[in-house]
Parts: sequence; C-alpha cells; structure tokens
Amino acid sequence: MTQGQTAVFNPFIPSFKSNPYVQYARARDYAPIYHSDALNAWVITSHEACSAILKDPEIFSSNPRYASGAIANEVAREAEANPLGYVRNVLTSDPPDHTRLRAIVNKTFTPKRIAALDEHITDVTDSLVESLRTESKFDLMAGLAQPLPVIVIAEMLGIPPSERIRFKEWSTVVASATKLVPDPAELERRRVVTEEMVAYLGEIIDRRLSSPEDDLISAIVNDQDETGDKLTRDEAISFTILLLVAGNETTTNLIGNGMLALLNHHNVLDQIAANPDIIPSVIEETLRYDSPVQGLVRVATRNTEVLGTLITKGDVLMCMLGAANRDPAAYSDPDTFLFDRREKRHLSFGHGIHFCLGAPLARVEAGTAFKRLFEEFSSFAPVKGGLTRGGTLLLRGADELIISAEKRT
Repeated sequence: MTQGQTAVFNPFIPSFKSNPYVQYARARDYAPIYHSDALNAWVITSHEACSAILKDPEIFSSNPRYASGAIANEVAREAEANPLGYVRNVLTSDPPDHTRLRAIVNKTFTPKRIAALDEHITDVTDSLVESLRTESKFDLMAGLAQPLPVIVIAEMLGIPPSERIRFKEWSTVVASATKLVPDPAELERRRVVTEEMVAYLGEIIDRRLSSPEDDLISAIVNDQDETGDKLTRDEAISFTILLLVAGNETTTNLIGNGMLALLNHHNVLDQIAANPDIIPSVIEETLRYDSPVQGLVRVATRNTEVLGTLITKGDVLMCMLGAANRDPAAYSDPDTFLFDRREKRHLSFGHGIHFCLGAPLARVEAGTAFKRLFEEFSSFAPVKGGLTRGGTLLLRGADELIISAEKRT
C-alpha cells in the first residue's frame, strides 16, 4: 500500500481527536475495508460489514490471543503486566467460554436489579446537580458526568464511598489500554494499578464468599447458572474490574457527548425544555451520532473474506462503530443530529452475543442526568476554551466541558 493510501486513516494526528468523522468518511469513500499500516489492522467503516463481523464470533474472535504479528507481541506484553494473566472474561472470550460466563453474569446483572436502582440514581443525580447550582458556569464532566457512574457502580458493588476517587483513577488508567499504542511507561502504570485493583477486590471477594452481603460483588461470587456453575475467584475479579471500567467510561462519555451535541443543536435544546419526554430518543441519537465507544476489535480465526477482501488468519479487524453509525448506506443524512429519525438502530453497544451487558444502566444514568439538568437549568451555552478532549482511539469523550446555564427559580 502506498504512503498516500496509508494516510487515508491516521488516528494519531490531532484533528482525529476533535473530529474523527471526517477521516471515517474519507476512509469509507476510499474503501469500506482497507488495511492500515499505521495500525497494522484492517479498518472497517461499513455498517453492514461491522454488523456481520460482530455477529460471527466463530470466524471473528474477541480473544486477542488469536492475533498474529506485532499485535500478538503487544497482547503478550499486556498479559505479562496483568497479575491475572489471560483470565477469561465476557469481553475477550468466545463460545463456549463466553456462553458459560455470560450465563452466570446474566443472573447477576439483571434488568430487574437495574430497574430497582432508578430511585437511587435519581437521588445521586439530584445531589450532584444541586452542587452545580452554586455557579453560573460549571464543568459538566467533573461535576456530573464523571462522578455519577462511579458513585452508582461503586455502591452497587458494595465499595465504601471513601474509595470512589480511587476507583475513578483506577478506571481511567485501565481504560488507557484502548489507545492500542505500545508505551512502556503507560504499560507499567497499568500493571501497578491492576495489581492494586486485584489485591483490593480480591480481599473483598474473599470476605463476600464467606459472608455475603446485599451488594453486587456478593452476587458476582455466589450466583450460579442452571448447572450450578460459578465464576472462579480470578473470573470474579476480572468481571468486577470490567464493570468498573465499562460502567464509568462509557456513561461518562455518553453524558458529555450528548451535551456537546445539544450545544451545537439549539433547536433540540428548546424541544427538550418544552417536552422532556423526548430525552430517551435524544440519548439514542447521541449514541449513534457521537458514540462513546468508537470501535471494537476482532481477530480472524481462519482465512476468510469481508466485502470481497481476503482476510488472513490472525489478522486484526477494527470495527469502527463511530463510522458504521454514520454510514450513508444505513442512515439518511447521517451527519445530522435527528432525534426523531426513522432509523433507531445503532451499533454503539455492540451487536450479537457481546451486546453490552450494562446498556440499560447507561441509558438510565444518562437519561436521569439530562432530565435533572433541564429541570434545574435553562439557556445552556458553551464557554469559550472550556472543552478539553480526552478519549482514545476506541473511546470518545471529553475530559473537561465547561458550560454556562441559567438556574430555574
């Protein structure tokens, strides 16, 4: 591939962080699947192809150990830095392991359990929003989007309030793995943090095994599937870490990305103020328009074809959900924010057997956050210089989002 072709998609330039959708469109126009030398992976921007890949775990594995070449070496380094090693979890396993793990955790992370949290999520949101009322300008991320999900998931797990800040710091460091860029210093930070998490959570899990309480960790270590199978100790630790990171980063970015979209679409701000019942539809369009999770990685387990292109066993495929969600073949006027659009489906929570377990919780938290914001404030506006982009290649969000708003009386 020529140098010009490689430049079709380059997530390492600054403009990608501010607006990846320009590169996605250019990559799709060039080819809906093509090999990026910069990433040593196939980049897929087609909604049709991403959907098909995510629905076929037999050919396209979630287990990074199937990867070949330089990425295989990086996977090995990551495993060496993890005190749990290659322990199985629902995110990076395939059937039959995934089937077994999902059957157990489905008993734990149920819609009924999440529905029971509605009142508590509202209480937590009320407290955070009330603290924002003291200022005419505030950082939405630090004041609401970041603390809300970490408070909720920590309390669900049974973690003391004093550990919330520590939990958020852990989550941020572990999520940096989605940069997919070898960095010895970052790898060492993740190793240290993972060791701290494993030791901390391992102690709690051991206590819950002998003396269960009314919390999610007790359910994680004691729930069984229909055959009586339970998670092993290491599997329980791995799943708890996954809940912590996924439960924090995704919802935080959903709230921030949603507000950014609204600030650029004042007509929708006005419509929400007049009719807050549209908030769930606004949340769904935010997920499509500016997805918190921009991509998922799969590995070919055999030689195959995608859109007529030969894929070799061990090749890494990057299903760019952010691109698929704006594919004009799947959505009319895809670059326009339309909360009442006909095409409601999106790939932001994944597709197939790995569909996000925490999707209902993310929707409830984000919906409650926007409902309470619009009840307490009006006239939302961005503050110049108040946006600091965060995120990684696979996660999209803001580290800081300072906005102004008028308090309702």
